[in-house]
Amino acid sequence: MSLKVAIESVMKEQTPEGHSRVRAIGGTTLGGGRWMLLEHQAITAIEKGRSEFFVARDGRQVPILIGVSASGVKYLKTDLDPDGTDALLSLPDYNSRF
Repeated sequence: MSLKVAIESVMKEQTPEGHSRVRAIGGTTLGGGRWMLLEHQAITAIEKGRSEFFVARDGRQVPILIGVSASGVKYLKTDLDPDGTDALLSLPDYNSRF
């Protein structure tokens, strides 16, 4: 059984093409502490069935998916919202959140 985990913030980096991508995800533990996982660690947790990550958006839980780029690189994403934004990339920066 996997653990459902809310993502509250992200660390982003710019790709050589000028796009934003997730470097790490983070949030708050039940005890009030902080947690952070690098993107590849979160992808492994999803693939092994240990964790299901989500973003809270408009009162609903938007699941985090694993995408694969044209060059075969795995990355974290959500389905695009109607306005064309990705709920994951719209989260506050991890460093400014804590």
